[in-house]
Amino acid sequence: MNELGDTLFTKRYSSNKDLIIGNVEQSDVDSTFFVLAKKDSASCIINIDKVGNIIWQKNYQLQDSVVFRKMKLVDNDSILFWEE
Repeated sequence: MNELGDTLFTKRYSSNKDLIIGNVEQSDVDSTFFVLAKKDSASCIINIDKVGNIIWQKNYQLQDSVVFRKMKLVDNDSILFWEE
């Protein structure tokens, strides 16, 4: 969506209904998006371009008590994760 809430494109990445999007941050370097998602005790971060094509994806298998819930981009798109 854009700043006004209008849908620019729709894309499905997984048929798995248990995948939950935590948050999305837009890069200030190349205008791509970083998407944080979680499922059970695993988290993943996906970097997508402006039309939703996946550039890269990284999966994290974490202990049951630790799941990334938020992220923030700092210092030219370094990624900082934290839990709530």
